[in-house]
Amino acid sequence: MSGPFFWKRPISPLGQFFGGYLDQDWILEFPDPWSAVEAYVANEPADSRLGARYELSVLLALPLNEAELSRTTDRLGLNYRPSVERTTYRAWLEKVERYLRDHES
Repeated sequence: MSGPFFWKRPISPLGQFFGGYLDQDWILEFPDPWSAVEAYVANEPADSRLGARYELSVLLALPLNEAELSRTTDRLGLNYRPSVERTTYRAWLEKVERYLRDHES
């Protein structure tokens, strides 16, 4: 599968979100992943947040299994594993998408 258009862009809003807030060093900066999500919402401009939410909704609309979601989000810079919270990638990403939607300005 070649993937949606935003996988091919150098830095997409979703890639900026994951790579900037939930990269390999997120645990050094935030006590938990939700603190990173909250910091992203508090610090990034509305157009970036809207772009990330849109790209996340496109990603979630694809019929990807857990392994494919893991690989895709890894390519986008996500270095958080939802299994730590005993949840799936899809469930965690849906929760993030709802949070972004609920905090649109």
